[in-house]
Amino acid sequence: MSQKCKLFLTFTLVFFSLQENFALAEQVLVQKKMKRNLRWDINVPKDSIVIEKKRNLVILRSISPVIFNKLRQEIIKLPLNKEYITGININAPIHKNQTPSIEVKLKGSFIEIFSFYRERQKKFILDFWINEDKLSLTSKPVKVITKNYKKPLARKIAAIASPKKVKKVAKKSNEKFRDFRYGASFIWDYPAITLSPPKALNLKRKTPDFFYPINDLPSIKDEKDAHLQLSINLYRKKKYGLMKKSIDLYRKKYGPDSEVDFNEYLEANAFLKLNLQKAEPESTKYALTILRSIYKRTKKYPLKRAILKYLTALYLSEKNYIKAVETAKQLYFYSKQYSDVEVSSYAAKALLYLAGEFWQKEKIKSITDNSEFNQFFSAQELLAVKLALLLKDNDAYETIKLFEKNKRSLIDPVHEVILFNVGEAYFREGKFKKSIRIFKKFIKFYSFHKMASRARLRIALGSDLLGRDPEKTIALYKDTIDHSADFKTSLEARIRYVGLRTVRKRDLGGEDIETRAFLKVRGVDNTNLTRDLKSILWLTRLRTFIVDKHYNKALTYLEAIPLQSLPLGKRRVFMADGAEVINGLIRKYFKEEKYRKLLMLYEKHKEDYEKNTSPDPLMSYFVGKALVNLGLYKIFDQVYQDFKAFENKPKRTFPSWIERSKDFYPEKFLLDLRITKNIKLGNIQAVKKLIAEYEKKYPGDNKVYFFKGVMDYAEKKYSNAIKYLEQYLAGENDERGHSSEDIATLLKSYTDSLYQKGFYKKFKRVSKALLADTKNNGKKDKNILQVKEWIQYINIELLAGEKNLGDLESAVASFFLEFKESSYQERIKYVLGVAYVDENLMQKGKDIFNELVEGENISSYIKELARSEISLINIKSKTL
Repeated sequence: MSQKCKLFLTFTLVFFSLQENFALAEQVLVQKKMKRNLRWDINVPKDSIVIEKKRNLVILRSISPVIFNKLRQEIIKLPLNKEYITGININAPIHKNQTPSIEVKLKGSFIEIFSFYRERQKKFILDFWINEDKLSLTSKPVKVITKNYKKPLARKIAAIASPKKVKKVAKKSNEKFRDFRYGASFIWDYPAITLSPPKALNLKRKTPDFFYPINDLPSIKDEKDAHLQLSINLYRKKKYGLMKKSIDLYRKKYGPDSEVDFNEYLEANAFLKLNLQKAEPESTKYALTILRSIYKRTKKYPLKRAILKYLTALYLSEKNYIKAVETAKQLYFYSKQYSDVEVSSYAAKALLYLAGEFWQKEKIKSITDNSEFNQFFSAQELLAVKLALLLKDNDAYETIKLFEKNKRSLIDPVHEVILFNVGEAYFREGKFKKSIRIFKKFIKFYSFHKMASRARLRIALGSDLLGRDPEKTIALYKDTIDHSADFKTSLEARIRYVGLRTVRKRDLGGEDIETRAFLKVRGVDNTNLTRDLKSILWLTRLRTFIVDKHYNKALTYLEAIPLQSLPLGKRRVFMADGAEVINGLIRKYFKEEKYRKLLMLYEKHKEDYEKNTSPDPLMSYFVGKALVNLGLYKIFDQVYQDFKAFENKPKRTFPSWIERSKDFYPEKFLLDLRITKNIKLGNIQAVKKLIAEYEKKYPGDNKVYFFKGVMDYAEKKYSNAIKYLEQYLAGENDERGHSSEDIATLLKSYTDSLYQKGFYKKFKRVSKALLADTKNNGKKDKNILQVKEWIQYINIELLAGEKNLGDLESAVASFFLEFKESSYQERIKYVLGVAYVDENLMQKGKDIFNELVEGENISSYIKELARSEISLINIKSKTL
């Protein structure tokens, strides 16, 4: 085994041992009763457990025996909150390859869960909520018990006008828009903001001599002073080359230690000014090296202070935080020694800012607890630091708690760090109204702040999540776009704007579609996208294809998205959308009777998108129907067993891009498929039994009349067929719909039953209506075209019997134009010829009969009839 492989295995073993030790190192399960919900904190590594909900059960699974046993031990001892949970069941595995699980039985379907993982605290948060809407539907009416009390003594009371009754207006969901889940639905946390760094220099124009000016010598006593003054004069005239030569000559003449700090300071400033003029990075590096050596060596506090202030400002501007901490510490230390309060305050603010940027939690706590350090900060600044510390630790609840405790002492304008972080904390906790109120206050006082655009976006998003007027929310998103200087915030606002206006909106206009241009991100901007922005951009683009019913484009786009690189929660959303894309394509192919395409699509994708969502019985019905229509009965029997397992699985509810029925009867669809299969195979007795079973189980279902009518027609029970098929046509159809073959069977069975029973007037009236209904489909679909051809042929036969030559000629001409290769043409020609003869148009009739006799592909039966008619015409003419 190679050394690299050994190292990898060692690392893997250590990693898993650390995971298990982590689970045992502290209490795994902590239960908290919140104001509006019950919360479980599960202190385990991220990938060690899986949480899922099935109907009234929450199931927890773990592949780690140590973590599972620890969780099991603690959950058994847990006091049950019967408002949410009625029982807990432990499922220990029988076989080694089975995963153990813990089942938490919820009080009812009105209990919902919400779970997520906090990276910093290394724990799952599992919240149990009561859905008030569902609870009101399931709760029983309360009996009001009245008791007989003694009547009080009568008292005269002044007449008071009764208040007017105010009618309660029930809130209606906006039917013009889908809810938030169907648009740009990904939400992520914004990072906490910290105190701003102390105001820095404009380093494009200033050098250290701004803090410690290079002045003329007060007096020139000797030649040495004259030489120094010469260097200063050359520096002022920006003759830096001559100045350098002058300094070198000074060192050579008087020694390197004489005025070494002043000469090096002069050189460093000259190099920095030279860099400002010509942008020479090497000269800057050399100058900074000189300055660092000077401040460490010099005894002059003003010079030391000037250099440290300059270096701290420079490193802060360059975000070189390690070196900035070093210089700020030195500056604070020396300023305290010399009681330089102003500089100490500057250094303290720099150190606190740097601690926040480095996220040194313990260091921040020690700084804010230090009374000597605290004197440089206001009470609001110290509160802002504490709130930022909590929010950075992903503890929104404690952030809000601390704010609520101190909010009465805060005077406007409240510090920007407090307002933004508290607004974000409220948002994370789902308290959107309070979040909006705080963010509005932030914008009121700090509209110029770089985070103002994010505050605006949170206001729009909070309004969206609260389900407020969509038109007003659109205006809020638009306002955010107009006021955003930050590219990332602007792009997020644009995506959410498009998601609301063109994905969630049901009826789109031209102006709505035009806004999709916001989803185009090109060039450099595309490389600056964060993972969150990429995810929401991909999701919104995908959903534009889905709502437009461009399912092929949607599938192509979905397959290009790197789903495996996404977090599990986001991946599931894309998988659910993918299942609906497949659903849409299957419906499309079924309607178009492209059964082979339908089956190929299903086989290819049933293991990816469909596997990750709840089953859709209706889609399975279309697959089964396609197999039956293609005559693939053996494959149907295999697939049927898979579909049967759907009976015990929950209904798919999200995302419902395609409208679904409220009823959920997978067993009904399965029984429908069995009936259809046996009708195809001609198993009449089996069909009768299945129809009886169907009618018993679903007495109000309209489809049973269709099955009965088709079977009675097959057995030539025309009266019964007419009765059942008319009942079916008068009733409502469900979402199963019909293939064209079903429609053709329905039309043929009904119209032929009318014809066979001699209801010719009704046949003509019904056939006229049916032909008008199928006008658009007939030219495309083979099955319906055949029925139309047959109906029109029967109508011609009836017209011939009515002796209405004008209508007959018109019907024949129309038939020949529409069905140029019909097998009924020779019979129709014969009928037309007979009609001409009956109307004494002998020559016309004879011409048609001669054409039939001489025709090459005319059946012998029709030829014989035509010869007989020609003979009769000849006899009549001789007699005449």
